[in-house]
Order: sequence, then C-alpha cells, then structure tokens
Amino acid sequence: RARVGGPSGAGMPRPARGPPGPGGGPPSRSGRAPGVAEVRGLFDSDTARVYRVDLSTGMCEPIAFGGTFLGVSDPSPDVLRVPVGIGLTGWVAAHDTAVRVADARTDPRRLVVGPDEEPESLLVAPMTFDDVVRGVVVVSKKGADRYTDDDLATLRIFAGFAAQALVNAESLVRLREQQDELEHRLASQRALLDVNETLLAAGDPTAVLERIADGLRGVVRYDNLTIYRIDRGRGVRTA
Repeated sequence: RARVGGPSGAGMPRPARGPPGPGGGPPSRSGRAPGVAEVRGLFDSDTARVYRVDLSTGMCEPIAFGGTFLGVSDPSPDVLRVPVGIGLTGWVAAHDTAVRVADARTDPRRLVVGPDEEPESLLVAPMTFDDVVRGVVVVSKKGADRYTDDDLATLRIFAGFAAQALVNAESLVRLREQQDELEHRLASQRALLDVNETLLAAGDPTAVLERIADGLRGVVRYDNLTIYRIDRGRGVRTA
C-alpha cells in the first residue's frame, strides 16, 4: 500500500552533474511526462523532478523532469542522476522521510554542483509503497522559505499516489513481458509439432535433417546451425 504521510525534516540536492553513465528507462523531459505536469500544477516551482529508485544499482534515476537546471532547460538525465544516500534527494530515498528546505545553501546534506549565490527552497518526498521507497518527487523554487508545511503535506499525498501509479506501471510491464514469453513458447511448441509431423511423413534421412534445420529456424534464433549424423559402427560423426 502507498503511504501518504510521514515525518518532515530537512532538504534535498540540486541536480548532480557528472559523466555520462548507464541509466534506467528513457525519461520524459520538460514537464511533458505524467507526474511532472501535475506537480508543477500544484506548486509554484522553477523545477520539478520525479525519480525512480533503482534498488539493484543504488541510484535515483530521473524518469520525468521539467524546468531549467543550472541554466539548461533540457538537461541530460545523467546530470540529474544521484546515488541513494548522496545529496538531499539521495538522503530522502535512503531515509524514507519527506523534507522541506527553506534555503538549500544552509543544509549540510546538499550536493553542491554549481553556483549557489541565490537561495533556493525545496520540497522533497519519497514515493513509498509497502514500506519500500520506489521513487522521489522534488520541487524547487528560487528564493528563501517559499514553501510551507502544508505544501510539504500536499507533496507527501501526491507522492503516495505516484508510488501506487509507478508500481501499477511496473506490474503492467511485467505482465506484458510474461505474455510475450508465453506467446513465444506457444509458437515454438506449434513449430515443433509441425516439424514432428513432417519428420514422421519423411522417408529420406537427408530430407529429414534438412527439415529439422528448417523447423528449428522458426523456433530459435541462430547465426549458424550444424546437424551431425552419428555413425556408431564407424565411431564417427558426419555434418
């Protein structure tokens, strides 16, 4: 079950700039993705981000974002990706705690990646489902103390619904993958039955081997296929 409440604390990081690296699924950008548009509709913000927490890699992967980050309106996902536990986004993912930051410059957990002459207010909430942090939602606005505790409570509620939606989407992907695998298995079984019927009707051993090769082409993918005949009397095998 998605949790829509939780304690409040301190803040979250600015986007982490770093070298290109492997990511999760392709993110949606510039507020066009489901989630970011809704978040920016709820809050007066300069930026909004939705992260998926990848438990296998220990990374917070940006899956949707909108706004201008360090002067860039359409940044690479690598710029926004952060490890769990690092910076304020990573801290929220690691501690499952929503935070409100009046000025990111004063929070010791911040990840400094660029100029920070201006104060920046932040709201960060974990997307928690069944006591597992599935993602993080981040909202930022230039200026000090631009958000209230009521704003943080609203973001917590949104994050709870977003967690449920993310889990549902992941479940749908798994179901589709399982359906594709089942359809492939059924097609392979039908192909094997066709091959078996053909073999039973064939009398020439060479023709049988050729039909086996033709039948396998529809069952498995391969670049090269060699079928050997074993002559046990002579102790040899022949391609």
